[in-house]
Amino acid sequence: MKPKIAIGISGQTRRHNKYEDEFHSGLSTLFSSEFDYDLYAHTWDDQVLPTQTHRYQSITTTDQSLLWKYMKEQGNPFSAMVLTEQLQASPQYKSAMSGDSSLVQLMEDCIAGIYAQLLGSWHAFDSIKDPDQYCAFVRYRWDVTARLDPPKAEVVQRTFTPQLLNLIQSNSLRNTAIAQPMEHIEDIGDFCIVFTPPFYQKFIQTHIHNTIHNMTNHNRDIQLHTAHRLWENLITHLGADTVLMESNAMSFLGSDWNRVEKSNKALGY
Repeated sequence: MKPKIAIGISGQTRRHNKYEDEFHSGLSTLFSSEFDYDLYAHTWDDQVLPTQTHRYQSITTTDQSLLWKYMKEQGNPFSAMVLTEQLQASPQYKSAMSGDSSLVQLMEDCIAGIYAQLLGSWHAFDSIKDPDQYCAFVRYRWDVTARLDPPKAEVVQRTFTPQLLNLIQSNSLRNTAIAQPMEHIEDIGDFCIVFTPPFYQKFIQTHIHNTIHNMTNHNRDIQLHTAHRLWENLITHLGADTVLMESNAMSFLGSDWNRVEKSNKALGY
């Protein structure tokens, strides 16, 4: 009997349905040789849901603006802002700072753009009713898939997946994130991050709104980052270790970045 993992899929679905079969074929190639897996998903309430809903244990949706409302009620939403060079050079920022448009609306949009991936992952994992049945929890995205011809698929199933199983087993009692290094830079890849049960429990026990508030207001050891390095912020905040895999999944994982424009990227998030 294979060990079982929970895969939490989150983010904007965008054009996921156009590539849905490819997406699920990629998941099978990556994980099915060594694991059984269940899918738990989350997206925002303005997104189109996947058509193959029968594949999921649950699919939940929430309103992205709830984080801003929570941060505002806590009294210091400014602590969560990250002023990138791209934001400060943008027409939106210049307009808001000159009083021609709403600074509050800009902050709401920016904070949603910065922290959405943490929010979505938390909600996907929070929908799991029986976490004790899983040996690990995988953070995945709607816009990612493994595009592999048969020879490459065999390499993945012979090297990547057994290595992942070994790392899960050897770190099962530790608060650990298992990640892929990105090529040519020090950041970890956010396409696919694997969490041990202790990390999952640490992550899920506090509502994500509270976690973000505490991380940005009460943890002076963290220099706020966005995008890929945001996960490093969370891992540090939760007192976890990061274990890097040797084989680089970035070589066979791809996304639909070139298929659709992502507005938060233009602001440096």
